[in-house]
Amino acid sequence: MEERRLILAVALSLLVLTAYQLLFPPSSLPPASPPASTPMAPAVAPATPEAPPAAGPAVQSSSAPGAPVAPPVADEEERRVELEASDLELVFTNKGARLLSWQLLEFKDRRG
Repeated sequence: MEERRLILAVALSLLVLTAYQLLFPPSSLPPASPPASTPMAPAVAPATPEAPPAAGPAVQSSSAPGAPVAPPVADEEERRVELEASDLELVFTNKGARLLSWQLLEFKDRRG
């Protein structure tokens, strides 16, 4: 008798979950469009290669010829990013989002 109740409970749970998914399907988000790129200076290739190219069949690059090159996303130098909320203050770096400082403003130490 216990097994029947367990099987019935599982079956009803699956039925409720399936009915919910059918009645309220998850909203599909529109695909994110790439952000508008700002013109940047093109990357400069070294004038002389360090090693001569190996002789062999030519390998075609994966990008199509004439395709625009995406600008780099990261900054060239490391800088601090400070976030301040009503009760806390955070300081990160832009390289790897490393946490430098975390202060809870509500709690004071002996010095205030």
